[in-house]
Amino acid sequence: MSTTLRVFYWMLRRDLHRYRQNAVRYLVDFGLIYPALFALSFGLLLPTISLGGYNPYISTLFICGSTVWIFWPITWNINHAMLYDLKFDQFTQYQMSIIHPRLVLLERLLFCTLVAFINTLPFLLVSKLILGDIFLTAHANWPQLITMILVASLTSAATTLCAVCYLEDVRAANFVIRIFVPMNNLAGLFTPWHIMNKLSPTLGTLLRINPMLYILEGIRSTLLGGTEFIPFATCVPMLLGWTVIFMLLSFYFFKRKMDHL
Repeated sequence: MSTTLRVFYWMLRRDLHRYRQNAVRYLVDFGLIYPALFALSFGLLLPTISLGGYNPYISTLFICGSTVWIFWPITWNINHAMLYDLKFDQFTQYQMSIIHPRLVLLERLLFCTLVAFINTLPFLLVSKLILGDIFLTAHANWPQLITMILVASLTSAATTLCAVCYLEDVRAANFVIRIFVPMNNLAGLFTPWHIMNKLSPTLGTLLRINPMLYILEGIRSTLLGGTEFIPFATCVPMLLGWTVIFMLLSFYFFKRKMDHL
């Protein structure tokens, strides 16, 4: 047991060491450029043009919705690299020779979650610095908000890991377009769930099976407060439940792909 834990620890350290080579690029892209772009586009220009003036509440809703475009690109970029490794470098096969295959996936999940969490944390801070009073934070519950970002990073990592374990080809653009983009857009990117549910209860019920919905609703509820959003106490268990489901599917797809016992 102690040997397995040591191997797991050194595998994680290896991934973190390799990540350091791209840490600045990730932070610049996802911690600075993306937040600045989304703050100006969704927090300032879009509400001003569509509503004819500043609306801090709508701007904050839109900014919260755009966070989903931070979580999945980060986790997809990291986990998608495993497809290339399985096809070309085959370092994953070596890892499976010294540690259980499920632990290989769990290490990948932990590493991906940490990277996504670190790079998503500056998003709301940069948005606040750019938008000032337009970005509402007076009712934010910061411990719950940080917890939501961590859990959202975990679920996003499990989702993309499951996709990578399922896919057979490194050319996965069609999968992204057909699955991830609709999931993100139907999660309430610009429209909170309670509005969609009021418009169509059937649609609202169907959208409850989308894990991305709970990411956006959880961030909005912890940042803006109020009772109109799905509460933090519901979002976190739902996301953790989806994480377990995606990891079980990852184990199954990975076993089928690698045909290991």
